[in-house]
Amino acid sequence: MGVATKLFTFTTPADFIHIANVPVVTGDEVGTDPLNRPYGLVPPFFTKIGSTVNLFKEQLMNASQDKTNKIENSHMFNAVAHFDDDAIPTKPMGSNLMAPPDEALMAELEVLFNQRPVWLRNAIDEYLPKSFSTWKKKVAFARTCYIFADGPWRGCMCKLGYDPRKHRDSHIYQIIDFRDPYYRSISWKTEKHGSTRDQTTDKTIMATCSSHMDVVSKMRNFNPEVHFLIPPSRPSQLYQFCDIFDAGIQKLVNEQDLRENNPCSKATGWYSQSTMSKIRSMMNVKSLRMRQSLTGTKLA
Repeated sequence: MGVATKLFTFTTPADFIHIANVPVVTGDEVGTDPLNRPYGLVPPFFTKIGSTVNLFKEQLMNASQDKTNKIENSHMFNAVAHFDDDAIPTKPMGSNLMAPPDEALMAELEVLFNQRPVWLRNAIDEYLPKSFSTWKKKVAFARTCYIFADGPWRGCMCKLGYDPRKHRDSHIYQIIDFRDPYYRSISWKTEKHGSTRDQTTDKTIMATCSSHMDVVSKMRNFNPEVHFLIPPSRPSQLYQFCDIFDAGIQKLVNEQDLRENNPCSKATGWYSQSTMSKIRSMMNVKSLRMRQSLTGTKLA
């Protein structure tokens, strides 16, 4: 045994092994380095798990899942806001300022967030060059936006300092968590499904109206799934109202009564429950028609 002269603390689980530089004699300091080199505790294995896990099977099976924490953990690099918070983040977290951002990417994001303060990740990726890596985007996003963890803008990246709860015109940026009834009747995890994006991209673009074609022409990486031009590829899919290319849904979205006495709610945002139900019903019908069209085309 020896005297421990250095103490290291960690805010998250850390695996490491520290081997003494020279043989240890009883009573001497452990790991004394005659060259006075900096301490480096490099882990032999790296893990993506950033939180402790309950290994007791019985308790784990009975434990309830906290969806809010799951969202926060997936966006730990960004500042996170909740609908019930009094204030929203106005500046990036201090820890995010250490990594230098890509200046070209920062310039792109500044333009995009000035044009539109609320984005889903898939939507903003349509306007960004593919040359920017995931890591570069992560660093730049952390400096320009925060993540809403719940409420009508759940999962959206919002411009730092912009509070959609205080702006009625932000109703078009709300999301709808669409759950396609199609997935209730199949085992989507085990069955092999063809890529609807590959099947319908060309035909879908031709079907969009001229006003939407103007928008598409400005995109670097057009993704029809973002605009509900192909059926959802997952049982639960988030869409922003402003991105849905459907005349009927857009008419309902823009004609919504936004009177001053209609407060913003956590469940439906600036819309009434009846309006949200109508939009969901219209999406159910459209999804069914698109799937029928795909099946007919495939069989033909």
